[in-house]
Amino acid sequence: MTILLLEPDKAHAEKCQGILSELPEDVEVIITSYPEDAMQLIEDKEISVLISEFDIGVMSAEELFSMMSLSSPKTVLMLMTEVTDTEHVLNMYNHAMFFELILKPLNFPEELLDPLYRAMSEYEKRCEATYDVKDHEISAKRYITDYDTLKKELQKRIKDYSFIYQIFSGMIEGNIAEYGKLHSLKDIDTLHIKAFAQGLIAEYIRVFIFGDKNYEGYMARISELFDNKTTGSKVTIENHATSELSDSQVKSFYFFVYLCAYLSKNMFSIYKINATIDEKEDTYVYRAANDLEISKINGELIYIEDNKHVRDMYHTITDTLLKTVFLKTMKGYEENPYFMLVMLGKDS
Repeated sequence: MTILLLEPDKAHAEKCQGILSELPEDVEVIITSYPEDAMQLIEDKEISVLISEFDIGVMSAEELFSMMSLSSPKTVLMLMTEVTDTEHVLNMYNHAMFFELILKPLNFPEELLDPLYRAMSEYEKRCEATYDVKDHEISAKRYITDYDTLKKELQKRIKDYSFIYQIFSGMIEGNIAEYGKLHSLKDIDTLHIKAFAQGLIAEYIRVFIFGDKNYEGYMARISELFDNKTTGSKVTIENHATSELSDSQVKSFYFFVYLCAYLSKNMFSIYKINATIDEKEDTYVYRAANDLEISKINGELIYIEDNKHVRDMYHTITDTLLKTVFLKTMKGYEENPYFMLVMLGKDS
């Protein structure tokens, strides 16, 4: 029997490791802080019980559990979290049913061991369970199809985003710490930077890994996320392309506009993003820019993030991701860091 614990907080992971050392010797315990490592382990091994923290950074525990229920329906899923928002946890349970909730902090070993023993017993029951042959045949065919799709997604996930996550995890764990010391950032400032980076990575995963919207659907999501009637902030999009965009081009354009809008939303009290798609013979040209005049009052830019050093790191993070994901030129970016230009071949 194999237990997999996904816990980004390394101090808490070490505490759990001490508690789980009390399990019988024939129970293998694997602990990781990184979602991409967990995904690889899930692909390589039969996992009996998966325990995951609610907030795992680059993806959601709900996404992880949904994938696990397809790839290994016998695996018992357990959520471990400090989250006290009952509605949020119940919403996740309705979408990706988990076996039991473990609340942090763990004051006694039994608070982890007792529910884990129940989960191990549940796993044994699932292994012994039998099904009606006809129902099993139908579900097996559906399962094989779903699993093949999932496997492709896993392979794409490992290929597409793990190197980007490594860049950001390095930036968050190393560079931000040093940057914070250099500029005397408070803990709350570094938390803002981490949350900013994680938000970008989470959206990247939602779009390129799990995204299934059409052009209209993605454009509607942009409006939903960034249009604000109270402040007047909004995103306007013009599509000048005469040929139909492929699914990959639609996703690329959406995420490109998202980068500009997300940066501006986290920086300014008011913003106006103008985004366009233009078409050349064999190339699409994407442009997105925040009209800085809209973000000014009496000629002064009005920030909601008033710490210049935090704003500079927001720029660095966005620029890093833009350069990593897209082949692009960015003329004018130094004069206006809210201007982005990407030229993508139609076959790319």
